[in-house]
Amino acid sequence: MTAQPRRAIRVGLSLALPFVLVGAVLAVSTGPAAADSTDYEQEVDLTFPLDVGEDVVSCRADNRGCIDDFHQGRSGGRHHRATDLMVPHGTPVHAAVGGEVSWLTGTDGNPPSYGYMLRIRGDDGRTYAYIHLGRQDGPAYGGASEAAYADGIEQGTRVERGELIGYAGSSGNAHPDAPHLHFEIHQDGVDDPYAGEDGSPRINPYRSLVAAEERGDRPGGDTGASDDADESGGETESEADGASDAPEPPRLAGRERIATATAIAEEFWPNGADDVVLATARDHVDAVAGGPLAASLDAPLLLTDDDAVPDATREWLADADPERIWVLGGTKAINKDVAGRAAAAADASLERLGGADRYETAEEIAALVGDAADEIVVAPGHPAPGGDPVWPAALAAGALGASGDVPAPLLLTRHDELPWATIRAVTSLDPGTVRLVAEDDVLTSAVAGRFRDDREIIDVAGGDRYTLGASAAEAAGARGAGAGLLAATGADVPDAFAAGAAAARADARLVLVPPADLGEAPAVTGFVGTLAPTELWLVGGTSALAPEVGRELLQSID
Repeated sequence: MTAQPRRAIRVGLSLALPFVLVGAVLAVSTGPAAADSTDYEQEVDLTFPLDVGEDVVSCRADNRGCIDDFHQGRSGGRHHRATDLMVPHGTPVHAAVGGEVSWLTGTDGNPPSYGYMLRIRGDDGRTYAYIHLGRQDGPAYGGASEAAYADGIEQGTRVERGELIGYAGSSGNAHPDAPHLHFEIHQDGVDDPYAGEDGSPRINPYRSLVAAEERGDRPGGDTGASDDADESGGETESEADGASDAPEPPRLAGRERIATATAIAEEFWPNGADDVVLATARDHVDAVAGGPLAASLDAPLLLTDDDAVPDATREWLADADPERIWVLGGTKAINKDVAGRAAAAADASLERLGGADRYETAEEIAALVGDAADEIVVAPGHPAPGGDPVWPAALAAGALGASGDVPAPLLLTRHDELPWATIRAVTSLDPGTVRLVAEDDVLTSAVAGRFRDDREIIDVAGGDRYTLGASAAEAAGARGAGAGLLAATGADVPDAFAAGAAAARADARLVLVPPADLGEAPAVTGFVGTLAPTELWLVGGTSALAPEVGRELLQSID
């Protein structure tokens, strides 16, 4: 039989779509966009995070416990993407900016390999990480969490600029004789050439630390923050009062990403489930590829640390009593001990789906999802050299594959060629339709050209992550998804890990939104206004999605 020409269709939202530009009820910081820079060497307004004099540590002094070694090579092909401040054990650590504590490690006494770490989602929209905390020297992990974090510091806690948050040390894989604060600044959209190592672009903190020293901005001194709420971008008392009365969609949130996944499971699988999909919280690719699998099994997707089963996950497994746990990824992603402990918590059997790399893992998962949909979804698995992170595309693709009555497998590709694992999967599944999900110009024409001419190729595209996410959510309607909607932050990957499977369970769709101001994503506003969702949930706490975003989503429906 003569092969028919390939039918090429492009699906993408145009910014010309009608949308409601919602007037903010209160002033909300627009986040790092205000910096008007994507340079990883940009300067950030912050307070020097250590309460010691320049005689102890100084970045502007010549090599006094602080050097500019950002992007310096490390073992295993990694790069140092932080500034290390060498100080004695127990040196007080203070918040460089105000914000909300979004993540703490080791509160159960078992910190991961990098030790006690605290993350703060800053009021400026950036994320600040303080690593290797612990004021007791000697023990490999720097003592208990009480020795790492200041009193009252918990996930969800509001901290002010210059406030005491913890103590420097040598916890985790830091050398016990070299205590220091490993200080990171994460900003989405920064042109960090090594962002592909973990999917999170970072700013070099060194210049900002030098600037803080030069203006004398240290803990206990002048932080440089304005006392005038109106001028600094905060709400006035009357605005805050009015905002508190405005309705907000329900939230699916825990104290951190792992607890958020269990909160989602509790909401949509209140009576438990026969199957559970388990992915690492540290690598987005395994998790998003598992979205269609979870949908095909009618299973929640839960998360675990790489070296321990967190309390939230273990408790949900014990209560839900599943029969099978499907572990995504090889033993480097989730080791045998962690997988075994998860299975023991539920007295469940264990199945592992993992290949030599993310492409082979996606191939194994796709084989289990099967070919019933006669369709596959393909997304980039790695960014192009110097390119932006690809997790937003993978996340949107996973949710798209999970949508509708018959889930479609998610496969991964390099930006310029199909890996052999993906080629094998396509040959085996033999789909009639291929949906390529990526931001504009990320995938070269060579990728689409590798598919047979009789397959229908549909490009699901957008000029940025929010437009792409809205395009994928619109495409989910063509796959049979309902009019419900889950909204997750597009600034950071974790909270949306488990949302794709939940959207399928709720006959809903998943869309990515800005963390603080919906006006930054008119394509999303237009899509939501057109969809007029019958139900709406926010995924993640207020540090991930500001309350105003939920209110703006509701207003865009009116």
